[in-house]
Amino acid sequence: MKTKTNTMKPTHTPGPWTVRLGQDGDQVRGSNGYLVMQISSGTMLDNSDVRLISCAPEMFEALVRLLLEVESICAHGAGETRDELLERLHRDWDGKLRAARMVITKAKGGEA
Repeated sequence: MKTKTNTMKPTHTPGPWTVRLGQDGDQVRGSNGYLVMQISSGTMLDNSDVRLISCAPEMFEALVRLLLEVESICAHGAGETRDELLERLHRDWDGKLRAARMVITKAKGGEA
């Protein structure tokens, strides 16, 4: 089953994005050095907002991976026993869920 998600490619500036703090304002830059966002020093953005913005590419990637996995499970055909399916889910989801938790922690200001 081919879905739109399987062919979706990001068109945003590649991540990870980093925040550069400065006296004249803050910047969010992509891994390629491109300026993603300039935040003027008088702007009413909280540090938590800037962290959330900077995590956008990682959140996008984690969400796409989880969605692809759910679509794969929903499209799964016959031939796999319940125990085999549960074993595969445990094995395949562990890393994807860990990645999703890490980016959420990072967006909240914790260590990723």
